[in-house]
Amino acid sequence: MNINNTSTIKTETTTTTTTTTTTTTTTTTTTTSTAVVNTSDDIDAVDSQVKSNRSSARKKKSSQLKTIDFNSSKDELLVLKKDQLFQICQDNKIKVNKSASKLQLVDSIVEGRDVQRQLKKLLVDDNPASQFHRGHVEYNLPVLIILKIFRYSWQISTTHCTPLFSYCNALILTQINKQFFGLVSRMFDNVYLKQRVTSKSKGYKKNGKWQYSVTTYDPQVNRLTNTWCPIKNIVKLKVNHCMFGLLMKKESVHLQHILSSVEKLHIEWDRASSTEFASTVFKNMAFIVSKLRYLKCQIGIDSKNYRQIAKIKTLKKVTFTYRSDNLERILFSNLPSLEQINIVLLDINLIPKESRSSIKELGFVNLNEKVHRNMDFPNLQKISFAELSNKDLFTHFNPATFNITHLSAYLKYDTHLWFEVIGLLKNLIVVEDQTIHHDKKCGESICENYIKVDCPSSLSRFIIHTNNNNFDATNHFLQIGLQYSYYSSNYQTFTRSRKLVYHV
Repeated sequence: MNINNTSTIKTETTTTTTTTTTTTTTTTTTTTSTAVVNTSDDIDAVDSQVKSNRSSARKKKSSQLKTIDFNSSKDELLVLKKDQLFQICQDNKIKVNKSASKLQLVDSIVEGRDVQRQLKKLLVDDNPASQFHRGHVEYNLPVLIILKIFRYSWQISTTHCTPLFSYCNALILTQINKQFFGLVSRMFDNVYLKQRVTSKSKGYKKNGKWQYSVTTYDPQVNRLTNTWCPIKNIVKLKVNHCMFGLLMKKESVHLQHILSSVEKLHIEWDRASSTEFASTVFKNMAFIVSKLRYLKCQIGIDSKNYRQIAKIKTLKKVTFTYRSDNLERILFSNLPSLEQINIVLLDINLIPKESRSSIKELGFVNLNEKVHRNMDFPNLQKISFAELSNKDLFTHFNPATFNITHLSAYLKYDTHLWFEVIGLLKNLIVVEDQTIHHDKKCGESICENYIKVDCPSSLSRFIIHTNNNNFDATNHFLQIGLQYSYYSSNYQTFTRSRKLVYHV
């Protein structure tokens, strides 16, 4: 009985287990089927979402591309296609090759944009005209154009004899706008200081020169030190010997500061005065004009003053119309690196060998009987000869190193000899005739010799001085310009001569 009961219990247990297993299996199957259905729906939703995102991205990119223009950054420009970049260059007038790469087009756009922005900054943003108005004055031009107009007006209206009108214009500019004061100060760097004669006694003629026993001047040099004077930066200064003496003797720190910037000084003789130089004038000059690079002195001075001039170590170019004994030795012993020297009857034999390599221009050279063969001037570019100088150049100069490009001489005397010399100078570019031609015959002689001689192929300019219209070289020269020069035949009369420039 007990056994049967046990057996029954085991059977029921087994049945229960089987039923449970079956139920579990069925449940699992149902769950799996449901999961499969849910995964398929999610994929469809994701696909639609991706498509929607791609569409919105395309629309966003398309809208971004439409906003990219000439002012966009370099990274934004790199997104565009090559044709679009080329079209931007065309619209903004940027010159590029159609075959250029994409990166080159982008670089051209960026560079052109920077140039335009800089130009706008100069013409508009930094334009003082847009920030300053005086009364009814209105500025309609960019400041750069205004400045150029003022500069050209100054250059056209200024002459060596009457700088008064330009000086008045300078004062007017400073009244219009205070910012023009600095412009005028920089623009007026070439100054000719004159003195006004207020009283004088009757003059008399002596040795071809007018002299006066009593002469009174109004020293206008005081105006330079006034605060309203716009001339504060003098680079080139021209004065007569009386004004020069006043400048050097005047004890003014302000005036000395103004003169310290002078690099070119031209001293001429005042024929209306017989004033002589004090012994300390040139001594003070070496101290005051300490940056002087070029000196042109048309007055007669003694050897002591030349030694004072030679103490200015910055001098590179000198021109003296009067000479003293051993002037070449005085200059080169103190200034061995002179680049240009113009002295009446210059004797090149007195130039030391160690100084010849630095010389680029020699003026008023007189080749005398003292022959020093094969003198080397390797850097010589321009040379002018005295009126009666020897024409045998290569007796004095070494032909291998004599490579000048500018020759100035009196061709009227021994014209055929000079043209033979011209034919031997293979690097010659400019020939200048210092003779003042008064008739047509001299011009014809030059043209005839030019045809006969085989001139160097490098020759391109021929400068001729004449005081009338009789000279006509149009058959052999093509006139390319007209310049004016002044020639003084004596102390009293001045004849205006024309300097004709012809292209060979």
